[in-house]
Amino acid sequence: MHLNIDRNHLQPGRRRFHRAFCGCAVVLGSLCAVIVSLSCAGIDAVSAAPPPITLIGQDAGKTFEVAVGQQVRVQLPSNPTTGYQWSVLGDPAPLKFVKSDYAADPQAAGRMGAGGTQTLRFTAKASGKVELKLGYARSWEKDVPPAKTFSVTIVVR
Repeated sequence: MHLNIDRNHLQPGRRRFHRAFCGCAVVLGSLCAVIVSLSCAGIDAVSAAPPPITLIGQDAGKTFEVAVGQQVRVQLPSNPTTGYQWSVLGDPAPLKFVKSDYAADPQAAGRMGAGGTQTLRFTAKASGKVELKLGYARSWEKDVPPAKTFSVTIVVR
């Protein structure tokens, strides 16, 4: 027995299957894209660190609370032409010292020996409490106490 099946009779069924398959693939792909974008948005919201806090000279002696991952900036007047600069005294843990930058006072542009602002940056790495101490001294004067000091208490939660 021999079946004579015309190939054209199979085409409409194949087309319906192909359309249904492609339609499902598009819907499934779109659904995956939505899930991935929502999960990434959720991760960004959870992992985003709180904004940095900036401390200035008038904050000396105060206590501040920060979150793990939060950045702490200390901005103090400085004049590197005198040889003095702010540095960390002791171990700042649970804070981690990141870097120090100096910016000249824009209103004193062109004036020799004019001062500016030194910014020391820290990141809170773990829970804990520290008295953050900074000293304004010349690096080559080893046995001389700092000309100025700055101290705050930081509680990392």
